[in-house]
Amino acid sequence: MNAYVMRHAPAAFMFKAGTWRQVAARKMDAWLAARAKAREDGLALEAMSDRELRDIGIDPARVDPMPMTRDWTT
Repeated sequence: MNAYVMRHAPAAFMFKAGTWRQVAARKMDAWLAARAKAREDGLALEAMSDRELRDIGIDPARVDPMPMTRDWTT
């Protein structure tokens, strides 16, 4: 068995920093992919008719691309 052992602190730090950056990059990629998927799903729902939305159990008012800006609760 042959394993590399780092003998100097700066080398160990650089190794760990590279690992952290790789993990962060993977998480960011997954987040961006999920965000793009959510946007695609939203556009698909906006393109559906009221009847199609009701057929799949979604209230058409919840898919409105232009939500009301006025607060009617006051």
